[in-house]
Amino acid sequence: MKRIGIIADTSSPYASPVLLVTKKNGEPPLVVDYRNRKLNKQTVRINYPIPSLDEQFQYLASSKVFASLDLANGYMQVLLTKSASEKTACITPDTTEKFKRMIFGLTNAPYEFVRLMNLVLGPLRNKICCCYLDDAIIPAKNWNELLSRIKLVLSAYRDAKLTLNIHKCEFGKTETDYLGYVICEGGLKPGPRAIEDFPEPKNVHDIRRLLGLSGFFRKFILNYAIIARPLTDLTKLNTYESDDDEQVSYERKEETDEDEQDKAEEYEIPNERTRKRIQRPQKYEDYICY
Repeated sequence: MKRIGIIADTSSPYASPVLLVTKKNGEPPLVVDYRNRKLNKQTVRINYPIPSLDEQFQYLASSKVFASLDLANGYMQVLLTKSASEKTACITPDTTEKFKRMIFGLTNAPYEFVRLMNLVLGPLRNKICCCYLDDAIIPAKNWNELLSRIKLVLSAYRDAKLTLNIHKCEFGKTETDYLGYVICEGGLKPGPRAIEDFPEPKNVHDIRRLLGLSGFFRKFILNYAIIARPLTDLTKLNTYESDDDEQVSYERKEETDEDEQDKAEEYEIPNERTRKRIQRPQKYEDYICY
């Protein structure tokens, strides 16, 4: 990292611990814990709007073919000022280094990155493509339109000297993953998640993890709050002992979440002009998007 100009030696009074967290692909990325340190507590938080997923899904309505783009180490493509760089110092058993580029974990990093992408895409945003942090999706009604839009977006990235991770980019897809969802022709479906492999909760922390994982797709589950209520009530306790109601709730959630790909129909994304009604599910366990 020092050789390619990401970190440099420093004698900064700031020092945050370094962690190694294994990613899904097996790579051990460098993670610096700024969350509970004085740096993030002393940082003045900026106010800048984060893109709304629901608004972006409306722009994807009536599209039939897609391309998805992913930036390579998105945050690290942003240079830091000298004063900001000194504050990002991290300590290891051997040395103390500072980051010369923006690192994940800083309080204002997401907001600054959204600001950057808004400047890079300019009038293309929410018209030619949709962007959320380092992920972008380009919708089109046909192949020729998709090619012309890809050229516009790639030109904007090239002018800003941004680099893509080609292994995570997809082109000409009729169905693509975007921010945990599956986007397809006129529809939105829940994306693949490891809910079926989630072990039975043993404590309050496990319950919160299960609720967070399943709650991501609550818009597809009819009466989700009612199904999850016994588990939600348990998060208010200091101890956890499962009884029949909680076990039924857990098994019910497992059953619905496991089969979401098979049961979920491709409900049409509400078009901003037509506002077509979404078909209600025929069965209680079916999923809807509203």
